[in-house]
Amino acid sequence: GDTLSGIAARMLGSAARWRDLWQWNRATVANPNAVSVGQVLMLREGLAPPAATPTTPTPANDGPRTTPATPQHGPAGDEGMAPGGKLAVGTTSLERALAELYNTKGKLISAEAARLGMEPEVGGAVMYVESGGSGFRNGAMVIRFEAHIFQQFTGKWVSVQHTGNQADEYAAFERAKALDPEAAHDSISMGAAQIMGFNAERIGYGNAMEMYANFVAGEKSQLVGMFEFIRTSTALTRAARTKDWPTFARLYNGAGYAANAYDKKLASAYGAFKNVMASVRSQG
Repeated sequence: GDTLSGIAARMLGSAARWRDLWQWNRATVANPNAVSVGQVLMLREGLAPPAATPTTPTPANDGPRTTPATPQHGPAGDEGMAPGGKLAVGTTSLERALAELYNTKGKLISAEAARLGMEPEVGGAVMYVESGGSGFRNGAMVIRFEAHIFQQFTGKWVSVQHTGNQADEYAAFERAKALDPEAAHDSISMGAAQIMGFNAERIGYGNAMEMYANFVAGEKSQLVGMFEFIRTSTALTRAARTKDWPTFARLYNGAGYAANAYDKKLASAYGAFKNVMASVRSQG
């Protein structure tokens, strides 16, 4: 169940460095998605791995992972996202949460929205409804393991309880990785926008494991991925531009969106974000 991205996260400080790890070991690792049990990897170019040192033991596959081995940010992962200048403010709890979202990520959200010809409030609303405004929780990227997707890919069932506790999601993810690492990554939604791993190629990655490695490095990659996911669907882009919430919800979240009032939540977050943006403009 181990992966190059997981090893890179533990030994090199960033899962995004899986490419370096693969490059240094191309002679023995033909496929970056498959490393063998007992295989010895070089951790720097031309150098053998150091002697093993005690580490925190990996939780058993049938138990919860209390501290997922994923970094919160890469070395320069999330620089340049904040707009600077006047700070947004809000008068309700929802507006205050969206003001914090704008104050920390508004520059990137505005730039990506402009690229697609849509209002930045739409992008901010999607991110807030999907993840509450943050792609990380307690130092680990927010994920959701979808057992039915994994079963479609592999014919195997890995049970999961969606309790709202990320430890439960990671526990199921680890059990799935032990069975089929590639399908396990395909079967999780990731980060701030909760994009499914099987959409990796659609948003510019070679596979879901590469997408995962980039997403755990910081929220910037997650947000760019969200806008790219929207851009690659004409209907989704049109719905975002026109604020057609039911259509957007169906295309982004699936046919069962109404059961969770996804379209209504988007409309509410959008309206609150409009008030927040108005507070910024009123400050001159």
